[in-house]
Amino acid sequence: MITYICRQCGKTYPLSTKRYACECGSLFHLSYPKTAPAFGSLGGDRSLWRYRSALPPFDEKTIKSVTMGEGGTPVIRLEEHLYGKADYLMPTLSFKDRGAVMLAALMVETGVTNCAIDSSGNAATAVSAYAARAGIATEVFVPSSTSAKKLT
Repeated sequence: MITYICRQCGKTYPLSTKRYACECGSLFHLSYPKTAPAFGSLGGDRSLWRYRSALPPFDEKTIKSVTMGEGGTPVIRLEEHLYGKADYLMPTLSFKDRGAVMLAALMVETGVTNCAIDSSGNAATAVSAYAARAGIATEVFVPSSTSAKKLT
């Protein structure tokens, strides 16, 4: 079961809570049962969802409503002890897809129909894309200093 837990006082709230912070003023942490996947048990799924046992327990219908094939990007050896992830292969060309798909799934499961994000870059792109996939309207707010190139 997914709940919110206060980072400061430990008070728990149901997921349906319409608050962003605890009564004590501290922010929430998302609490859910976590199980590390057994070594070698991940199978052939190359998406982010291959780690499903360690992710929040979203309903299969929810996952299908938000996923766009995120995750599974290759690790590339850059130097002897330096590796990189080719996250430009993600649906919105950014590692931000991993967090955005989790946010979209949480919004679906809690009945959110509209959301807003403040960002001038990849976070807005990712959240907007995954929210749109789930049928959630999104408003993006950008700083007035954002370059015109980023807005087109």
